[in-house]
Amino acid sequence: MFGCGYTLGGPWSFLYMGLRFLFIIGVVWFIADMIKKNYKKSNTGIEILNQRYANGQIDEEEYNKKREILSNKN
Repeated sequence: MFGCGYTLGGPWSFLYMGLRFLFIIGVVWFIADMIKKNYKKSNTGIEILNQRYANGQIDEEEYNKKREILSNKN
């Protein structure tokens, strides 16, 4: 009556609190999923080398040299 404002009382407050909780969980899950997808997209040097060899962009000799170099770095 005197500026108390609107509040959700009774069972509605629990529903509202639950919806906020689910929203926050959803946002956290979405961000984690996006980070995981971006991490999986990054190719390692060996994967790129294998793709280039499979596509015929490099020959076997060059493939073996570069694979040896990459293997020694890890």
